[in-house]
Amino acid sequence: MKIIFACFLILYLFWRSLEKYNTVDYGNRQLNRLLGLNQLLCRRYHRLGDYWLDIPEHGGAIIAANHQSGMDPAVLVAACKRRVRFLASGEYYDLPFAGYVLKLAGCIPVYKSKDNSIALQKAIEALKNGEIIGIFPFGGIHLPNLPEPRMRSGVAVLSRLANVKIYPVYVAGVAKFSFNKVFTSMFFIRSNLKLTQHPSLSTPDNNLENTDNIILEQLYPLLSNHLNCSDEPTKQYQTQ
Repeated sequence: MKIIFACFLILYLFWRSLEKYNTVDYGNRQLNRLLGLNQLLCRRYHRLGDYWLDIPEHGGAIIAANHQSGMDPAVLVAACKRRVRFLASGEYYDLPFAGYVLKLAGCIPVYKSKDNSIALQKAIEALKNGEIIGIFPFGGIHLPNLPEPRMRSGVAVLSRLANVKIYPVYVAGVAKFSFNKVFTSMFFIRSNLKLTQHPSLSTPDNNLENTDNIILEQLYPLLSNHLNCSDEPTKQYQTQ
């Protein structure tokens, strides 16, 4: 009994100490502790090191990244010195623990077969209020050895309507076993994370009808899994 009590005490003290490793206050002590654990996992266990994204300290911004595994959002949160609100798949909001964390973090749910105009409006308002929105323009998780799905136009629409820049980030070095897996794999399989941030993209000043397509054409090769291949990736982007 004493051993069990000692173990619980150690875990409790460890949980309380995690808050000091968190770099951004999300307004909830338990979430801050969980994010402190995320910092330790990403930076020490998954070898992110002291890498930080170069994002302006103030003003709205969009972080757009490729999406190989369930741990990608956690990696981007760990690498950013500001709070990031993700556009997240609505199906995760129905999960007990994941849904609770997503709501605390201020994520915005989007659904495949529903009207997402409300989600779009919330994201625009957040950007205009100086917040950061995280988005995976390819949609769901896609394996690095397969061609990417069509790039959705939402990222370009948000940039244009909120008049903010897009900061493209390519996430690499995720352990192969973690591909297409839920975020819990990050607790067991070690990765060798490497983030590559590309120059920011802005909506063209001229009011061209194909403004969104111009942004997508620029963004696609930056987030393509074949970025370092000699062959040029096939351009696929979806404007509907």
